[in-house]
Amino acid sequence: DLLFNLGNIYIEKEELDKSLECHEESLRISTQVLGNKNVALAENMHYIGNVLMQQGEHKSSLEYYDDALALLRDVEDRNEIMNAAIARNLHRKGAVHEKIGEHEMALSCLKEALKVGKNILGR
Repeated sequence: DLLFNLGNIYIEKEELDKSLECHEESLRISTQVLGNKNVALAENMHYIGNVLMQQGEHKSSLEYYDDALALLRDVEDRNEIMNAAIARNLHRKGAVHEKIGEHEMALSCLKEALKVGKNILGR
């Protein structure tokens, strides 16, 4: 949607406050339209987590990654795109844990992301 795309442009321009506003508004509107259990919300949550991580709001970013993961994992018949989104969220979550010195949590997230990625590739 328009707000989501604007948020991404603001990320590229390193205008993180504006990006966060756009992504949060996009999530709010999408939640109103789709309900709070729709897997489509996970991408908004992922990008909000990314912006918060760049702003140094590590705990908040982890919450958004966790929310995105919960939505994605609730889907019973997941396809490769959803599994890739799970791996991407786990990777970012691992990066946040590493940044704040939680190395065991980082390892756990990254190992799980690798496992999901290998399953996508059939390895």
